[in-house]
Amino acid sequence: DLPRGSGTILVAEDEAGILALVERTVVSLGYRCLAASDGEEALALTEAEGGAIDLIISDVVMPRLGGPAFVALFRHRHPDVPVIFMTGYATALEVPGIAVPAYQGMLHKPFTIAELTAMVRQVLATSAA
Repeated sequence: DLPRGSGTILVAEDEAGILALVERTVVSLGYRCLAASDGEEALALTEAEGGAIDLIISDVVMPRLGGPAFVALFRHRHPDVPVIFMTGYATALEVPGIAVPAYQGMLHKPFTIAELTAMVRQVLATSAA
């Protein structure tokens, strides 16, 4: 049995089915989940939390405010929070016009619950070290 996690994970994803899947997965691992449907909503949630976020899992391309722009804004105040980006693009870092900030993990859609779980555990273990 794997140890249960603790802390808060913010998930930003505009596809409702993927958002629900990721939310269910992180909750099942023992984390508290804040779910947002785009970067603007994600930013509002982080403000409400006072920045007390242990990990961000964000889609790269979303309406209103995309993942990289949201992460860049969030990191002005909280530079050390680890980030996992999710993308349907084969080469996420070559999305035209998007500067992707430093990140700790990249999940390519479609991904499995096992891949998501492994990456969350790996990124959080690395950032806690």
